[in-house]
Amino acid sequence: MDRSVKDPSLRSGFVLVTVLVLATAVALMAHAGLMIGVALDRAARASAGTAEIDAGMARRVAIAGASLATLDDPLPPGVEGRRLSPELLRIRADSAGQGRVGVIWALDPATRIASLGAGVRAGRGVPTADAARITADDADECSPEVVGPAGLPLTMLDAWAIERPLDLGPLDSASWLGLDSLPAVAPGGVTAFRGDGHVRLAPGTWSGVLVIDGSLDVGDGVEITGWVAVTGDVTVGLGGRLVGTLRAGGGVAVHDGGEVRVAPCTAVARMRSLPILTVPRALRPIAWPADPPVNVGAAPPQPTPGPH
Repeated sequence: MDRSVKDPSLRSGFVLVTVLVLATAVALMAHAGLMIGVALDRAARASAGTAEIDAGMARRVAIAGASLATLDDPLPPGVEGRRLSPELLRIRADSAGQGRVGVIWALDPATRIASLGAGVRAGRGVPTADAARITADDADECSPEVVGPAGLPLTMLDAWAIERPLDLGPLDSASWLGLDSLPAVAPGGVTAFRGDGHVRLAPGTWSGVLVIDGSLDVGDGVEITGWVAVTGDVTVGLGGRLVGTLRAGGGVAVHDGGEVRVAPCTAVARMRSLPILTVPRALRPIAWPADPPVNVGAAPPQPTPGPH
């Protein structure tokens, strides 16, 4: 007789060993599951803690940026700053080995004048006959700290391949959506307005910043002084006058009896009167996990001036 098969005691011992092995395996699996759960819980807590730290630093960066009246103002404790350019301030908050970085922008007159390229930049150029009615303004209001550019071309053909007519440093067309819409009458004073579609201004003096997503007619009795940016065509008709700088995505026509006087210092002086440009503002995203791209807010390469 084969005892390995028939002996009940051997069979019971085999079953007991099997049960013990299975019980041990189950216990090990349960322990492993517990350890995995503990590890996941710790990771979740660490992730939540990191997210809380990140959010706190992002808030600190945002609050620090919003507290500045100028880029030279002192920063609150825990936030350090470094100037990237006359118009850009890099600020950083650190905590528990983590950091968040923001970039703050404010207009610098000298930088804006240096980036002009020309008094009038047009996507389809200016007809030769009309170009004769675009002249330099001898009464341009330059100040000792803001010197007009020497030899600034009056006109320039610009395909707007790199930037767009409504761009101003790091600001783009979306940055102007907060401006008030154009009123029905000239408001007086230095103002900033935006318009859409085909815009025909009411007679009077419009001074400051004028942003048009469309086309612009400057008719009889209308005088604009400042920085003008238009995505489409600009027409200066009989009795119309524009003093400052003009950026047009389309063509620029200056009819007989109309006048454009290039005055970069006058344009920048009007811009400096507007809080939307002079009060520091955080560029979005408000906070990066590391240093932002080095070209944030950098002036784009300038196109080649045309004849003037």
